[in-house]
Amino acid sequence: MVEQQVGRKTIEALRRKLQAKEQELRAAISRHAREGRQPDDLGTQDLADQATVCYSKEERFQHGSHNRELLALVQAALRRTEDGDFGLCTSCQAPVEKKRLEVMPWAEYCVGCQQLQEKGLL
Repeated sequence: MVEQQVGRKTIEALRRKLQAKEQELRAAISRHAREGRQPDDLGTQDLADQATVCYSKEERFQHGSHNRELLALVQAALRRTEDGDFGLCTSCQAPVEKKRLEVMPWAEYCVGCQQLQEKGLL
């Protein structure tokens, strides 16, 4: 059981950290969506200004996309805290390293499986 290795208090602290991250990401996603909906007055700008505006919109879109992906990972980790599976690798079911969870509590994989996933082998 992961609770024996990580500890109930640590799991609770990580759960609170995940909840805070979830709120942070939701706020950022809303902000990016609001900014993306703002009209651009491209008609009176020169080509360089238009390119800057387009680049800024694309950058906001990329940040929003990344935040949505991270939000999904955070929400999955929160579900694992409720299901009792938090801290277990979703691939091999081995405990995820405590230091890894402290840095990135939404981690799905242990270090070994993460390396395999990054190589496309998982």
